[in-house]
Amino acid sequence: MPSLFEPVHKVFYIVEKLKMQIIEDDFGKSYKVNDLKRFKKHLEEYHSFRGKGDNSVHEENGYWFTVTATFYDQIMAMEV
Repeated sequence: MPSLFEPVHKVFYIVEKLKMQIIEDDFGKSYKVNDLKRFKKHLEEYHSFRGKGDNSVHEENGYWFTVTATFYDQIMAMEV
């Protein structure tokens, strides 16, 4: 269960046939992830510790994502 201080992220699997993923940032704005493989690799390299989200903030194209353990797991579960 997320803590009271953990932002709630909604991850949507929108158009599976097109392999397009749309996720919601910290401010509720929808963001289309164009290159999921690159996005996941970046989170692994810079926003995780021992395979878990490290609560750091990732900014991409004006969208902000707090990389909590829950958010990290949801992104890593998405198929490339």
